[in-house]
Amino acid sequence: VTNLKKIIKNYKSTIILLVSVIIGTICGLIFKEKTRIKIEDLMKKMTNIDFNTLVVIIAIPFTPAFLVNIAAGLSNIPIKKYIFALLIGKPFMIYFWGYIGANLLESLKNPIILVKIIVIVLLAYLISKVVEKIINVEKN
Repeated sequence: VTNLKKIIKNYKSTIILLVSVIIGTICGLIFKEKTRIKIEDLMKKMTNIDFNTLVVIIAIPFTPAFLVNIAAGLSNIPIKKYIFALLIGKPFMIYFWGYIGANLLESLKNPIILVKIIVIVLLAYLISKVVEKIINVEKN
């Protein structure tokens, strides 16, 4: 019994993670049809997304990057379009997180930082407009 307690104590986080993955998988199986329809809809939207919109979505620090990456991988989005959007949008997002650091909630209460976030996203948008005109990213 004491060995079991030691094992549970040492592997508490691993056990919680494993149980969470199992629960998530079961939920995915239960809601499979609704999820499939939403994923197909997301893939269609991702395939037809405007270059500038994609850059802004990638540049906004609060969008779930994993979801954008998975949707892009599953959709028929042109590789050139996605790569250029990443090259333009990611540096702005990385700058934001590097600038804000660990004090996110304090930073968001400061109006100057909120203005900087808006300027960063606008700058990413403007650069995407210039790149779109120079390089035809809508084609493969």
